[in-house]
Amino acid sequence: MDNNIYYKIEEFDNNNNYENDKKYENDNNNNEENYIHEYEYEYNELPIKNINLICDYYKIKRGKLSKKQKIVEIIFFENNMNNKDTFENRKLLWEYVKIIKTDNFLKNYILLDI
Repeated sequence: MDNNIYYKIEEFDNNNNYENDKKYENDNNNNEENYIHEYEYEYNELPIKNINLICDYYKIKRGKLSKKQKIVEIIFFENNMNNKDTFENRKLLWEYVKIIKTDNFLKNYILLDI
């Protein structure tokens, strides 16, 4: 009676798997750091009061965070898909403020300096 049973025995090298896992983890960390640095440059150009304004808009507790820490929190917030609408709305409103600030009459009524 033939049951058509097939089996294969493979030897697993645990050290090699550990090294591959570490390499994958390091690659992910490097990608995340590169991603943060890419966006961080844009925010580093802003004064701290604008960074604080963005934190307040997103309801990010700024406490005793440094400017760099606040920027990282903003970047994480903006890249979370759950916050996409809030991020897009902020960008749109910030653009509106910039446009209004170019109008000679209305700029006197805008207190925000973005």
